[in-house]
Amino acid sequence: RTYNLGTNFNSGATSLEWGLYLNEQNAKASFWQQALVSQYQCNPVQQCSVTTSFAGTFLPAGWQTGTVPYGQGSWGVGGGSVSFNGTCNSKNNFLLNNTVQSGPGTVQVSMCQGVNGGNFGGIVFGYDMTTGNGYGIQVFNNGSGNPGTLYWVKYTAGVSSNISSVTTPNGALSGCPFWIEVDVNSSCQYAVKVATTQAGLTSATVLGTFTGSGCTTGNMGIMQNNCQNATFQSFQFTGNCVTPTPTMTPTRTKIGRASCRER
Repeated sequence: RTYNLGTNFNSGATSLEWGLYLNEQNAKASFWQQALVSQYQCNPVQQCSVTTSFAGTFLPAGWQTGTVPYGQGSWGVGGGSVSFNGTCNSKNNFLLNNTVQSGPGTVQVSMCQGVNGGNFGGIVFGYDMTTGNGYGIQVFNNGSGNPGTLYWVKYTAGVSSNISSVTTPNGALSGCPFWIEVDVNSSCQYAVKVATTQAGLTSATVLGTFTGSGCTTGNMGIMQNNCQNATFQSFQFTGNCVTPTPTMTPTRTKIGRASCRER
């Protein structure tokens, strides 16, 4: 008999097969199947990586608008990207992935940010759906001939307050798209890079490292302040997944003479 054990068994094996010739002794066969399977405990883990392209015509599954502050606007997909399409509302509007939790790993986002003194777009980390608390990066594009600014902010009930910032090279945030990478470690430190292409992130210099608490809970995603001014082409998070090893539980199995006898 073959037992389907799922994708997390024994480093990718999906089944366990055994054979025992028992001729017509079905009672004995049934007993040994139960004894064998009871000695393995599979240890499933939650999904910890996600890749989303917003190149379609509908908002992909696994994404939802934020809950706090109340009354956030909607998001729409078109032209190869997703963007806030609600009316200006003087709020931070969040679009969050609900298939993975925030955690140590690498986030890469492709986006465009209009030139504007406000209406920042950005990336969100550890957003709590109940309280609206979390952390994030907000992007200020000051034009192709000027340095830009990445603001590290804390969200309290969905309202942001600046904690720190870092300046980018001239025009680094003016490309459309440009790429942002954030490497999150187990100490909740966030190292930020910017490049014109995804491949360029590999050799890009770390512009700054920020610190925030609660990096292993909550939701990640993107945000837009007030009015539509940013578009997002893709979102990718590669978490530091831990592949579980099935736990073997040795047992002693005794079968009395009567239980083995064919009747």
